[in-house]
Amino acid sequence: MTGSVVRIKGLQRFRNPKTGRIYCHHRASGTRLKTDFGIPEFFVELANLEAAHQLQQKRKSAPRTLGEMVDSYTQSARFRDLAPRTRKDYFGILYDLKQIYAMPLSAVDKPFLARLRDDQAECRSWHYANYLLAVLSAVFKLAEEYGVMQANPALRLAKLKRPKDRPQANRPWTVAEWAAVRDVALPHIRLPLAIGAMTGLRIADIVALPKTACRDGWLQHETAKRRVEICLPITDELRAEILRATGA
Repeated sequence: MTGSVVRIKGLQRFRNPKTGRIYCHHRASGTRLKTDFGIPEFFVELANLEAAHQLQQKRKSAPRTLGEMVDSYTQSARFRDLAPRTRKDYFGILYDLKQIYAMPLSAVDKPFLARLRDDQAECRSWHYANYLLAVLSAVFKLAEEYGVMQANPALRLAKLKRPKDRPQANRPWTVAEWAAVRDVALPHIRLPLAIGAMTGLRIADIVALPKTACRDGWLQHETAKRRVEICLPITDELRAEILRATGA
């Protein structure tokens, strides 16, 4: 009976010309195996050496700087699961930090982030500074899970409050203001405006609404950002706007 030759990947074998004994080394790490070639314990030792080497290589390739961690986050499944608009916003925030990408992760701590928050509030706005913290917190949460940071330094870092002297943003329109805008709106704009005013849906959801979203007196839709199923009653005013737009 003819035997077959089995080649073992990742193994270097040397035969002692005098004794005929075979010595083996794990190729990637250069470590010599202590057990004799071919016995069951040999393959267990080889598997352990390969696992230890893979772990060491993974640790060496782990993100060490802020820029490397940002790259890891933007390539992760967690980032891909975000809504397209959210990904775009996150990219913009993270790109603004490119000048400090070379900063070691070990140097990123709460005092540094607090100063960064305050500097951005002064240069841009309090809202931008708070959003920056939220984005970095998502990045550092993944870094903590990967084991490259012991803790998320952005977690529980105080957010800035809205300045008291700032006017209220996005205040609700009065009935007269809504009527004035509605009456001068172009035909293809009037219905989306009405849907937004009467349902509170985001622009991305409004433009994506299919005709089948309105049925049996209800507006049903899954939101794009948080994937929440909503079901809202169609008021008489909104029904009138839909009929007006469809010419029914």
